[in-house]
Amino acid sequence: TFTHIPGVGVQRIARSLAKLVDKIPRTARIHIVGHSLGGLVARWYVDELGGYQRVAQTISLAAPFGGAKAAEHFPFFVGADLHPESDLLARLRERARPDVPHVSIIGSADRVVFPVQNAFFGHGDRIVLRHRGHNTLLFDNEVARIVVDRVRHGVVKAA
Repeated sequence: TFTHIPGVGVQRIARSLAKLVDKIPRTARIHIVGHSLGGLVARWYVDELGGYQRVAQTISLAAPFGGAKAAEHFPFFVGADLHPESDLLARLRERARPDVPHVSIIGSADRVVFPVQNAFFGHGDRIVLRHRGHNTLLFDNEVARIVVDRVRHGVVKAA
């Protein structure tokens, strides 16, 4: 598992993630699952920091790839990254590496990342679960089943 201090930006957190992954044996098959900001961090690591060489797939839960309206109230630190018109989000969408599979999981009742389209990455599978909210996804049995299934049997990128 991996966590970060509140308020720091996506790029800084992704660099910390890179340091953690560097400690994992190179023969390991790595799947990164990120909730909310963590989904953005996972893709920044893969697409911008060379993580595509190590990561088999990424899975996001309620990640604001299209921005989060609440970010407008926090223009500094991470809020700048999450603003719907941020340069960081535009870069993630434009430079997405399709050779690292991605699954976007979103709850239809999410009131942090909405509309639903804002939680979808530029490529990969899209799964919308009805009646689930932003944090509900973290404790949902169906989400756990989907994640475990994708890690066990998901598309494995070609070498």
